[in-house]
Amino acid sequence: DIPPEDVIDNTVNLGVRISVLVLCGIVMVLGVGLMAWTHRNRKARVVLASQPFFLHIICVGAIVMASTIIPLSIDHGIVSVEGCTRACTSIPWLSSMGFSMTVSALFTKTHRINILLNNANRMQRIKVTIWDVAKPMIFLLSGK
Repeated sequence: DIPPEDVIDNTVNLGVRISVLVLCGIVMVLGVGLMAWTHRNRKARVVLASQPFFLHIICVGAIVMASTIIPLSIDHGIVSVEGCTRACTSIPWLSSMGFSMTVSALFTKTHRINILLNNANRMQRIKVTIWDVAKPMIFLLSGK
């Protein structure tokens, strides 16, 4: 006499799935809205001081990180095993790329300020272009 097999169905509850996807959508809409606000006010002094190009990259990084929630809400209750495998594979890529974009933009902003302050000590006037400071960001995002 074999006892019946205990099956534990680890699927995400529908209410939880809807809640997290709504929160994901809110983060994405806010990210796009803040990018639009930054673009519209790019000539304002406070936005110019905050470097609009890098603010856009920070918003895109936050949107990519928030998109990690979408594959996290997928389980075998809605898609096949192959679909679950693809969703699980995308999770580290989305989260690491979003995090890398956000942190590298913040690092690059700090690097730009450091260049300006070092040249201010020498009483030199210098213009630091976006491309000058985007090189470290590209290096950080490439993963080399």
